[in-house]
Amino acid sequence: MGFSKNLSSFFLVTILAILLYRFQKKDDIPPPRNLPYAVVDNFLTDEQLVKMRSLWEKHFPVIQAAQVDWPSIPSIGEDVDPLPDGRCPSPYLILHEELNKCMTPVRVDLAHHYSFTGGYNGWKEKFGRLLSRSLTFAHHEFFENDPHEEFRRLYEDETPFYEVGKTLCPKTHPYVLPFQTSLHLHLPGQNIPQHFDIPYFRGLTRRVYPHYLLIAMGESGLFEEYRIPIIQSMTYIHDWNPLNTSEDTFTNENGDNFKTSNIGGDIIFYVNGSSYDPVVKMILPKRSVFIDGTRTVHTSSTYKSHLPPPKFDKNLPQKLIWNNQVQKWQIFINGSATSQYYGWNEIRATVAWRAGCFKDENDANNYDSKMVNSSMDLDFILDTLQNDMIKKGIISESKLNKLSKLKLIKLILSTYIKYPKPGLSYISFNYCVLLQLLPNNRWLNSLTSLACPM
Repeated sequence: MGFSKNLSSFFLVTILAILLYRFQKKDDIPPPRNLPYAVVDNFLTDEQLVKMRSLWEKHFPVIQAAQVDWPSIPSIGEDVDPLPDGRCPSPYLILHEELNKCMTPVRVDLAHHYSFTGGYNGWKEKFGRLLSRSLTFAHHEFFENDPHEEFRRLYEDETPFYEVGKTLCPKTHPYVLPFQTSLHLHLPGQNIPQHFDIPYFRGLTRRVYPHYLLIAMGESGLFEEYRIPIIQSMTYIHDWNPLNTSEDTFTNENGDNFKTSNIGGDIIFYVNGSSYDPVVKMILPKRSVFIDGTRTVHTSSTYKSHLPPPKFDKNLPQKLIWNNQVQKWQIFINGSATSQYYGWNEIRATVAWRAGCFKDENDANNYDSKMVNSSMDLDFILDTLQNDMIKKGIISESKLNKLSKLKLIKLILSTYIKYPKPGLSYISFNYCVLLQLLPNNRWLNSLTSLACPM
């Protein structure tokens, strides 16, 4: 009797969650954004491709897995003390160890959507396995700190980056100023969650306020006078081609229903907005895809989705370190070497370049991308967003004044940041994460372990 009752509860909760998610009140579909993009094949020459790999191996041989990048003001007032056992009192909060305060993750927008949808593939998995899929490796290098002219020369005037960039910048802001390059490495089984990149504003950078707030500012359209147009390119430098692999014998990326190649790892971006079908492109070596990632939701399908993701613990640091002796990247966990190696022909490798669009050189020189203080007051930002929500009838002023800061964050996220549903799953809801949040029960745990991979 007890088993039957628990079984019924299990399926009832799951079915209700799916129905609520799929048939919830739909917002009016906004008009398509028609955001610019460009796909450039053979962006690098064969010689540049080999040199690009060697430059990263030589100058930046240690690539860190994703970590929390706390800004100088990490909370808008929602922070609370941890419980006596060190845990945070809400699943919406995480511990800022340096401040010993529980607060909202800086990319809660991304984390919440990814957890409850399973990303573009629509994985039905527990949070730990999903997290391992998204703990990819990256190193970011800002140009003002970059002593290596070999990198810099790829972005200067009359290069493909500069020429394509000029066509994508607004006509009012034709001056292209590259300021960041980064290397992103994905292992088999890993993917990028659907996300916006962090926008840039005059008087405000990602180093000041929580990143979800900057994204809400950008998506609200209320701060355009301060916003800096951005272009970025994602160029693929791995040593494999999806057109030449046994896993991709029928791929046609120009087909009407193309959603991913068999090997996966494709770049996917929503130039018309989250309510519309995305553009899906295979990651051919030397190919470069240009978008404004601060306005365009982008993601990837899971690279080699038939393979399990690496098992990573979010509380332990993970690194890829170039082993020159075997000519491969080696995984280190918590400072200890593992026996896991990956060559350029086994990983998904992307070099991302990011640049700002300015009116002219003087305009560009007046912008400080390293600024850690803000000339844009937090109260001004919150008041602007709150007044807009009241004006639109989303909430009354009296109710808004009674909201806790945590509930205000949730309201801002649900109002301004819209992410797409999974592209490869009819069921849009990751019921495994919901089941993890239910009260602990022996029968329920057994059923969950069968339905949801660890």
